[in-house]
Amino acid sequence: MSCKPTHRNVDNGKPHAAFVAVLAKLDASELLKENEFKHIKENPSQKILMVHRWDGRIGFPGGKVDEGETLVEAAKRELFEEVGLKENIKDEVFCSFELGSINVHVFVHDLGTLTHELLMFNSSAMILLSKTYGFEVCPFWAPFSKNDPKSLNRLLESNNLVSSVKETLLEILKLT
Repeated sequence: MSCKPTHRNVDNGKPHAAFVAVLAKLDASELLKENEFKHIKENPSQKILMVHRWDGRIGFPGGKVDEGETLVEAAKRELFEEVGLKENIKDEVFCSFELGSINVHVFVHDLGTLTHELLMFNSSAMILLSKTYGFEVCPFWAPFSKNDPKSLNRLLESNNLVSSVKETLLEILKLT
C-alpha cells in the first residue's frame, strides 16, 4: 500500500471504493463567545472529518463504487450517506492504491471554515440519515494540524485507524 498523489489509472479487474478526506478550519470565535476561550479564538485549528465505522475502526467517509458510477459520484454519494454533507468535490483523485481485494481512491476536499450552522446541519442530517440508512458510522472532527502535534500524534497513533489511513493522513498533512 502506498498513498502517493497519483492519477486513477488503476484497472486490474478489482472493485473500486472512493473515500473523502474532508478538511476544515474550526472558527472558534463564532462557536465560542466567552472571553475565557480567547486563546482558542486567536488560533483557529485545522480539523479532518473522520468516521467511527461499523467495525469499530476509524477511517474516512466513503465506500464501494456502484456500477455505472464514476469515482467522484461515488465519493459524493458516500459523503452524503455517511455524514450528511452534500459537497461539490473536485474530480481529482488525491491518491489511489490497492488494498487487499479492492482499489481505493481518496479525494481531498477543503470545506473552508467549519461554522456553527454546518455543525448543526451535520447533526440534524445524521439523525435523518440514520433512520434511512441505519447507523453504519459515527462522524467526528479530529484535530489535524502541525501546530498541535500532541493531538495529531494521538490521532496518528490510534490503534483503531484503518490500516491505510495513517499513511494517507501523513500525505495529506503535506498539503496543509
